[in-house]
Order: sequence, then C-alpha cells, then structure tokens
Amino acid sequence: WSGRPLIDAYGQVVGINTIKMVASYADEAAVEGLGFAIPSSTVAHIVNSLIATGEVEPQPVLGITVMGMVTLPDGNTGVQVIEVTEGLGGDLAGVQAGDVIVSADGESVSTNSDVLRIRRRYTTGEEIPMVIYRDGEYLEVSVLLMAPVDAAA
Repeated sequence: WSGRPLIDAYGQVVGINTIKMVASYADEAAVEGLGFAIPSSTVAHIVNSLIATGEVEPQPVLGITVMGMVTLPDGNTGVQVIEVTEGLGGDLAGVQAGDVIVSADGESVSTNSDVLRIRRRYTTGEEIPMVIYRDGEYLEVSVLLMAPVDAAA
C-alpha cells in the first residue's frame, strides 16, 4: 500500500510506505515480500523545507560516522566516532576516529539517533557545538554542517 502511513505498535506514524515487493508462484499463493518506507523525520524535513523555501534543501552532513554507546572511565556516556570524512565538518573541527562524542548542542548523546536528532535542528553552514572525549580529556569543538554536494567535491 504505497503512499499510506507506516505505523508502529503505538499507532504513531514512523514513515510513509513507498513500495512493496511481492512474489507470486504459478502453483502457490502470492507471498508478501519486502516493504520500503521513507522515515517520518525525512518527510518532515522535506515538508518543512518546501514550506520555508519553496524547494527541498539537502540535509546537511557532519562528515563523521558514529557507532554505539560507550561508557567512559568517569561514568559519562557518548557515541564513538569510527570514521571521519576528509575535508568535511568533523575533519575541519579536528574530530578523529576513536573520539567519543559526549554532547552536542549542550545535550548528552548516547545513541546515533541522538546525534541525528540534534543535527536536524541545524541547516547547512551552521556549526554544532560538541564536547568530545579523547585520551582522558574533554575537548570542545564546533562542527560545520556542509551540504552533501560539498562531500562529493
């Protein structure tokens, strides 16, 4: 059912269904296959961008890849940076693979989703203040959000 909402167990809209794949065999009934959906956060970005500017603005990138929650020796938590893309905001701010992002925009982060949620508050060209943990020290950095086309350049 493409175009209809995808809901979770609580009845909340979490996406918009876009395509459904099914398989049918000559001597058997059709089998449900895979369904694909656009996340509701992406839909909200597109709609808000269209309302504000009349066009879809690309979602900015940080230029870092994070993975899972890490608990630090002092009990604080954060997400570990596993990759930094050369020439993008994270790299320009001095973020390195192995760093742990403890907070962004003044909020503690402990999941990848926390970082994405905070990133969505900002637009291309703005900087997100972050606190990272490296080698027993906390460092403050500002990561410039860049357009995906900057990432390809």
